[in-house]
Amino acid sequence: MKITFYRKISSLKIKEFTLMVRKLLELIEKFDPEVIGVKPFFEILKMQQAHLVSINNPRIRHPLSGKIEDDRKLALSLAMAINTQFNAAKQSKISTLLDDLLLLQNLVKINFSKIYKSNVIEFETEISNFLISIKSTEELKNASKALGLDVYITELEVVKKRIDDNSNLRNNDMISRRKIKSLNVRKIIEESVNNLLSAIELATVTNTLYDYKPLVTEIEVLYAQYRAKQSAKFTRKINQAIKKESAALSTTTIATETLTKEQE
Repeated sequence: MKITFYRKISSLKIKEFTLMVRKLLELIEKFDPEVIGVKPFFEILKMQQAHLVSINNPRIRHPLSGKIEDDRKLALSLAMAINTQFNAAKQSKISTLLDDLLLLQNLVKINFSKIYKSNVIEFETEISNFLISIKSTEELKNASKALGLDVYITELEVVKKRIDDNSNLRNNDMISRRKIKSLNVRKIIEESVNNLLSAIELATVTNTLYDYKPLVTEIEVLYAQYRAKQSAKFTRKINQAIKKESAALSTTTIATETLTKEQE
């Protein structure tokens, strides 16, 4: 089954093009990209789709921002739990804990809640400094364990690493998006769409055991819908031009008739 897709979609507006790409990806996903033999081309287009969405929504929130904010709140809760546990040990007045309390009191007295409210970046820095300091010596580690702080500190380390990892991913992705915009996102994605369609065209020839007819039909229907939109726009432009020309001609005719009567 050899097929050739009609590809001309260059006149689509960016929002329509974005929607069409999304629908194409959903369609391919339904048939399973790996089964139909186009997974690498599908994955490339899917990755690039995020850049296309960012053009339509320049202020769109990054998908990792919510996770980072949730983890910052969790880090604050853990920091406050450490403070609460320390104060509970202090008020217990257990004599064997006095040395440990004295050793840690300067580290634990930091007002993380106040810092968090004023500047979350500064809060992250203070958390990092706290974790480095409290594990800097065996003496401090042992004191933390004696006061029951170690379970909170361990979890805080995990959460802080997740914040750092996701922040780095988000920053790198945003830099990547800015770079790809400068290279003309639409042209790059149009090329990826064409590569995906070419891969399907080739697969219909090389993979004769799979019935590509349902997939091909749905893709052709999708493209037909957007071709119809293009045709409708073109027709509207023609009609508008004809109306303008008719109006201009009508005005000229009236002016000519008026002038002729005046001359008579």
